[in-house]
Amino acid sequence: MEKFYTPLQTPSARSRRKAISPIVQTPQASANCSSPYNMVNLDMDESKLKERILEQDNMIRDLQKTIKEDDLRRRLIEIEELEHKLKNANDATNVLQEKLVDKDQSITQLGSEVSSAKFEISTLQTRLNKSRQDVEEARKRNKQLSLEIASLKVALSESKEELRRNLEDVKDQKENMTKREIELRRSLESNFVSNNISTSHNLLNAFQSLSSQLVNMQKTQLTTEVITATFHFCRHLTDKIP
Repeated sequence: MEKFYTPLQTPSARSRRKAISPIVQTPQASANCSSPYNMVNLDMDESKLKERILEQDNMIRDLQKTIKEDDLRRRLIEIEELEHKLKNANDATNVLQEKLVDKDQSITQLGSEVSSAKFEISTLQTRLNKSRQDVEEARKRNKQLSLEIASLKVALSESKEELRRNLEDVKDQKENMTKREIELRRSLESNFVSNNISTSHNLLNAFQSLSSQLVNMQKTQLTTEVITATFHFCRHLTDKIP
């Protein structure tokens, strides 16, 4: 607990007069009393009494001066202590002010971080909603694709079955065409032989006729026109020989 010094109270003029008054009994000197007024002798003459009073007044003034100096000294000490306490209080206030500034900066930074976190949360929430929407759309597309794939599988199975039947039909048609080709070839070969026989007979008759004409021409005089015509006729017959 702090202690504060209280200045001594200076004796008033009334107290001084009362102390030297001949009516009032002054206290006697003792071990417990050191008052400057206890040495006044009321039986001394007036001049000595005045001198004694003057001395006591001087002593009182010195005492007052000493009291004032002591009081001033105590006041200075109190002022120094108060200044020291004030300095410490100012230092503590400055420290608290710095801490308060740091706290304010921390609060501002935390507020900025909170705002940034809220913005990031909002952005992530938007992305999450978009992702959920994309997932839902992807599920719908996958479901639709699954239905289309199932339909395509059925169509593919039907196409394979139809292709198998078509291949069997083509195979049957090929076999039938092969049979018809063999029959047609045989027919053509038969017709070719018949035509060759007929052509051979015709050529033989033509050569026989030509031979007869040559025999007859030997008996007559041959002209250039007759020889040329006979040459072309022979060439024509030669071209017809297979």
